[in-house]
Amino acid sequence: MPSLQDLQEFKASLKNIGREPFVLQESGEGYDDLPLPDTEPIPIELSTSEDAPSEVSSEVASMASLSPSNQVDEVDFSLDDLEKPSTTSSTTEEDFDFGSFLDSISEEALTEPKNTEDESVLDTGLPQTLSDQTEHVDVPENMDFSVPDDLLQGFSEEIEESRSEQDSKLIHTPQESVVEETLAGDDEGTTEQVSDILDLESSGGEELGFEETQETTELSQNPTTSSKLEEFDFSIPEFEGSFPETSPDTLPPSSSSTFGDLGSLGGSEVSEYDEFSLGSESFQEIHNDNEDITNKLDVSQGGLSGVEDFSLSGIDELFMQTKEPASIEKASEASGKKGNIPIPIVEEITLSEEDFKKLEQTLTSYPLNLRIACEELIAEQAILPEQLSTLIKMLIRGSSAKETASFASKILGRSIPIPKSFEKKTGEALEAEQASFAYIFRHRMLPILELFTFIVLLTASIFYLSFEFIYTPLKAESIYKKGFERIDAGDYQRANERFFEAFNLWRKKSWFFKYAQKFRDKRQYIYAEQKYEELLRYYPRDKKGALEFAHFEATYLNNYVKADRILRNHILDYAIDDKDGLLALGDVNLAWGDMEPVRYEEARKAFARYMERYGKEDPVLERMLKYFIRTDNLAEVLPLQVYFMESKKRKISGATLAEMGGYLLDKKLQDVKGVPDKNISRIEGLREVLERAIKTDRNIPEGYYHLARYFSKFGKPVDEQAMLEKALSVFDTAPELSSRRIGYHIDTYRRYALLLRNNREFITAQAQLVAGLKVYEDAVQRRILARSSEFGRLYADLADIEYFSAGNYESALQHYMSSLENGWAPAEVQYRIGVIHYTNKNWAEALEKFFITSLEFPLNRRLLLALGNATYMRGDYHAAQGYYNRLLDILETERSRFPMLVPNDRPDHMELVERLMMARNNLAVTLESLAEVTGDNKLRSQALALYAESSRAWDLITRDPKRMVRSGSKNLAFLNTRNSLYPIKNYERQIYSPIDKDVLEPSLWEELLEK
Repeated sequence: MPSLQDLQEFKASLKNIGREPFVLQESGEGYDDLPLPDTEPIPIELSTSEDAPSEVSSEVASMASLSPSNQVDEVDFSLDDLEKPSTTSSTTEEDFDFGSFLDSISEEALTEPKNTEDESVLDTGLPQTLSDQTEHVDVPENMDFSVPDDLLQGFSEEIEESRSEQDSKLIHTPQESVVEETLAGDDEGTTEQVSDILDLESSGGEELGFEETQETTELSQNPTTSSKLEEFDFSIPEFEGSFPETSPDTLPPSSSSTFGDLGSLGGSEVSEYDEFSLGSESFQEIHNDNEDITNKLDVSQGGLSGVEDFSLSGIDELFMQTKEPASIEKASEASGKKGNIPIPIVEEITLSEEDFKKLEQTLTSYPLNLRIACEELIAEQAILPEQLSTLIKMLIRGSSAKETASFASKILGRSIPIPKSFEKKTGEALEAEQASFAYIFRHRMLPILELFTFIVLLTASIFYLSFEFIYTPLKAESIYKKGFERIDAGDYQRANERFFEAFNLWRKKSWFFKYAQKFRDKRQYIYAEQKYEELLRYYPRDKKGALEFAHFEATYLNNYVKADRILRNHILDYAIDDKDGLLALGDVNLAWGDMEPVRYEEARKAFARYMERYGKEDPVLERMLKYFIRTDNLAEVLPLQVYFMESKKRKISGATLAEMGGYLLDKKLQDVKGVPDKNISRIEGLREVLERAIKTDRNIPEGYYHLARYFSKFGKPVDEQAMLEKALSVFDTAPELSSRRIGYHIDTYRRYALLLRNNREFITAQAQLVAGLKVYEDAVQRRILARSSEFGRLYADLADIEYFSAGNYESALQHYMSSLENGWAPAEVQYRIGVIHYTNKNWAEALEKFFITSLEFPLNRRLLLALGNATYMRGDYHAAQGYYNRLLDILETERSRFPMLVPNDRPDHMELVERLMMARNNLAVTLESLAEVTGDNKLRSQALALYAESSRAWDLITRDPKRMVRSGSKNLAFLNTRNSLYPIKNYERQIYSPIDKDVLEPSLWEELLEK
């Protein structure tokens, strides 16, 4: 065994090989220093007595006869064991040194007689005395050299120490000898060369895959030599747990293997290893560029590399296989415990000298821990031949350290770490490699290129992801908002272009709804409809979009056909019993029923299907209530009124409550024609219904509107005005959900204007009427409302303000004509239009309107005066005579009811006297005109009498009632009489041409103007 001083010197020289500390420091790694043993190894002295071999033989035989159960459970040659030799042992057998044991083996037992022709001795570089000592060792022929398992304790440490020993002396063995030994006989613990033992791995012969040379064949045919060798039993007992479990058919005959058949212990049989690939033709001495000392053995026809890179290839085959089946039989006979075991067919491992160099070079390039593991597998571990063959092929192939470490880890069952970026090179090779372009590119340029590529890819990925999922959505959102703002500015086309620009960048469904709703609020229904259509095109079967689109078509465009189709195609065709779909379909048909009552039945079917599928829930009962209201089924409305009003927990919308309140109010206020409905008397709680409608939803204007109507009939004007003002404010903000709501809105304006008119706030009333007409014209333009006399009344009310208050006949005539166009044409309106034409001297148009008025007011004294004047002005004296005569008959009848007229005290008497005065004067003028035309003088006499009566009436009006003094004024009758008696040239007889502005008696406007 080497001494501590020898190990220290070897450790120092090993550290300087290949400048390993410097190279590791450059790569950022630390140098792993190998620790030295704590105590000096104790050598085992060889016995020189003649009976020593027999003692050893008996001891080995006893060890070989151990049963598997008594063998060591597991032999674990780990890396730690190799690096850190054990210094303590528990038994004497564990302290036994296997190397020292082999030193004690006699050379006679290992060699053939010296008359072998091919026998040669290699120069080992040892003293001649040591060689002589090894030659004179006698070994008995019947000695059993089977190795006990205890002797393998520490075997891996000695192998590593002997391999890495740099300064030890080189051992040269004869060419014929298979087992190389180095004996150290001095008492100072000279180091045993383990290389003698390591060559035992090559003694497996054909089992290791080595080709048998001709010399080996000749040697095997020599009966003397072979018989002598067969007497030696070098079998190694089985170690329990050391080898993989195999079946009986493939179990390697490790326990029955002997050295007797290996042909490795004598004479010329060493020629069997002529083709063994552990070296070159001769050992060459490797000189390190850094002047590190590296020793190599020089053996002819079989090379052995330096101790540092020496490996025990084929040791598993030595322990597990035999050369021939016959050897198995002999071994089993010798042991007496094993039978014949079939030999598995294993691919022969044939190594040429070139392959060996490659294997050696590959092992040298590996890190120390991997190199030790590989050599441990080859030399120490009992592995399957297939695994050994694969490992050797990998080493020859020059597999990477990582690949080899992975394979070795699987076999050893432990991880073999590989130092990062490990490469072991000589100084010169390392410098040459570092100066090469490949090295520079791989270690300098390639990392920069990889880093640059990574940065570029990372930057590109971040840029792409940021652009695609951050910038693009934000940019699109900004464009969406800009387009949305253009709607408020009235630039609808530009807003639509902005929308499509943003949509092409990033689709967002919510903007379809926002744009559509904004276009709808701005009354741009074409754009709104396009947005809903695009929504369903890009997002088909979108339930929200389909419901909102159908509501838009039914509410704002009154396109009930399209709304019905949308609901069926996009919702009900895929979910026939969809709750929202059925309710929406019923709502559309309810609204459709206002125009086509037959559609009410479709609404009822939809609600009935809902109740059949989901039961009588409050939402569907509420819609059934609306159905009964619109079909005027009071008998069904009253029970549902009780159902919803008896409990506040019953869910019903404020709009439905307001509609029910308005329906019941209409029933209460309607004029009964024929047999009255007996259910009308059951109507009660009308005000409570309307007040609950307002409390349920204060944003519903119908509640305020119907409550104002209620106050107009059963309340105070002040309460009515307050409700109308509140209704108008809510109408202005509430969406136009139906034509019914628009009608209520218009009527609210009219009712509020009438209240203001009655309060003589004519300008404010006129503004309210103008606002109401604007809503009406817009609804008509959008075809939501048709022209109706109910809404044309606003034109007549506006014209009345212009006609009576402002005296603007031109504007009044225009509004009156609009009223006629919308169907509002009562007699008073016709009369007022006639008055305007009469004022404008359009006698024919005036007569036409007066004639129409006379159909309703045939005996109206105001109308008769107007007709008489108009016909007179037109030159139709006979017609005028008839109207005036009719008028005087009516006035005289009224005069006869009063015994005495007191015009100064009673206004009605004053009016009667004035009308008598005017009628008599106008009739007298007509008679004179007829006398001139016909030449009938009787008419002149009648005319003078009428003038006198007219003058009397004038005197009655103008005489001071207290003093009874006549006024100095003269009326037209006086002037006409004087002209008749004393004609004046170019004098034209005069009539009282002014007519009444209003045909109604009493006239509301006249009363208002008199206030």
